[in-house]
Amino acid sequence: MPQIINGIEKREMEKVIKDVHEIEVECWDDTMAASYDTIKRRFDFFSDGLWRLYDDIGELQAYMYFFRINKLSANKYETWDDYTSNGTCSNFDEFGEVLFGVSIGSRGSKYGEMLFSHGVNKMLKGHYEGAQVIRACSRIPTLSKLELLGTKVEDLTMNSAAILNDPVVNMLRGLEFIPISLCKEGYSIDSESLGYCLTMEREI
Repeated sequence: MPQIINGIEKREMEKVIKDVHEIEVECWDDTMAASYDTIKRRFDFFSDGLWRLYDDIGELQAYMYFFRINKLSANKYETWDDYTSNGTCSNFDEFGEVLFGVSIGSRGSKYGEMLFSHGVNKMLKGHYEGAQVIRACSRIPTLSKLELLGTKVEDLTMNSAAILNDPVVNMLRGLEFIPISLCKEGYSIDSESLGYCLTMEREI
């Protein structure tokens, strides 16, 4: 039976960062994977934002990281870089009303989806006191394939079927997240998504 853990104890910090970084470099190429030091800085800011899933033999199979942002600031943001302060998460606010999904990585989509669903359900039940909304800038990786098939990606809107039916977007929609903004320069290093990202949210 998989085990899901939230947060990190100080004594295990170094090993957890190492394990999370291994998944990062397996999931993403050099342009997208967070460095060991970046991961450490994020956890130093807010270790309670880390969620991990271990398999039956105790191997880390998935992780995700959320942090808190002030709502007034977050409402001005458009891109993943905006929300995360260029990935550094230095705009963390311990009393922030917005929970933002910084990253998720897994060895197999079933583990990632299981962890995401579990964590979001905990958030909806008040795990983070005072949080009012959960947001994420979703990748839209099928856009690159659609473009090759002749779709005029630049004409798509956040409610276009081609956007909403993307599997990553669908994972969020399955948990009742709704699109609030399609940014066409939302995550420039994500070539599969052609640099687009769809900001989605779910009220708590």
